[in-house]
Amino acid sequence: MSTLSLFDLAAAGGLVVVLGLVALWWRLGIVSDLLVASLRMVVQLSLIAVVLKVLFARRDAVWVGLMAFVMVGVAGREIVARQKRGLSGWFAWSIGTGSLFLSSFAVGVFALMALVQADPWYHPQYAIPLLGMLLGNTMNGIALSMDRLTNAVWVQRDAIEQQLMLGEDYRAATSAIVRDSLRGGLIPIINAMAVAGIVSLPGMMTGQILSGVSPTVAVRYQILIWFLIAAGSGFGMVLALALACRRLFDKRQRLRLDRLRRGWFGAILKRGGRVVEVESFSLGLGGNDRFGRGASLDFSLIKVVRGQGDERSNGDCAHGHARCASCRQASAAIERRYSSGSLAPQRGKLAASGGNRHPGHFFLGPG
Repeated sequence: MSTLSLFDLAAAGGLVVVLGLVALWWRLGIVSDLLVASLRMVVQLSLIAVVLKVLFARRDAVWVGLMAFVMVGVAGREIVARQKRGLSGWFAWSIGTGSLFLSSFAVGVFALMALVQADPWYHPQYAIPLLGMLLGNTMNGIALSMDRLTNAVWVQRDAIEQQLMLGEDYRAATSAIVRDSLRGGLIPIINAMAVAGIVSLPGMMTGQILSGVSPTVAVRYQILIWFLIAAGSGFGMVLALALACRRLFDKRQRLRLDRLRRGWFGAILKRGGRVVEVESFSLGLGGNDRFGRGASLDFSLIKVVRGQGDERSNGDCAHGHARCASCRQASAAIERRYSSGSLAPQRGKLAASGGNRHPGHFFLGPG
């Protein structure tokens, strides 16, 4: 088999450039993402080739373990970055990373020790590629399932709160959403397994065949890999969905949408023992600001939640950026209108949910 030259790689990269021009013509807004992803891929694969060459020569368990932990940590970060409305804070990264570690990492160690039986079992020539395939597929599955979970909870928040008011716990209120999210995460893996060998030839098997390995041996390894990927991805998604769903509710069985990264502009401020949460409004800051023009502030829904544990410091924003400039301005505007009496509390339909378990909810509207 001939060795690929830099010219061959450049010719293949030219096809991506053509795709970028098509995306630019259609104004898809993904040209920069496509170019950055392509450059990252080239740089990262070039660097990993150097790292693997050193690891293969040393066969040191410490360095192999360090490499594995770096891969798990980066994969956990990518899970958070690929969600439209994911959990906020360090807990989001810990859910993704912990789920990967307890599923794919554990499955990979089991396969190396009990099935592949390399000598030693952490031999980098087997451990790093195997772990990479497991982490990559599990990462995609967890990201898809968690993204579907958080978006569905946001869209169906009214129905979930109604079930909570009727006495259901958070597991019962979100059981259908969790099942649908898990199903959505498993579909790509099931589809890939169903057409393997007919529609597509998996990458590992293709690479082994191109390197001269017998097709029979290559197929056996690929079957092993697919079984491990399916198991690791499934276990990881179950664990991640369970932890993420628990994070969306507190000990008093209240839906905590403030723990999500907001896809819209929101702000929370503390006022006299109450928390004012602006769920949706248009804010004009003037000039060339990306929020618009003018000096209007139009409220569509403001919710006041009574209860311990909901208070935030005045001006902290709902999307996790402590006292960012835009939220400080919004909070100041709300404060002025609230103090002047132009906003007055009005009991809404959720006020009937008062009590220790589900504290009362109030809406603010024009006074």
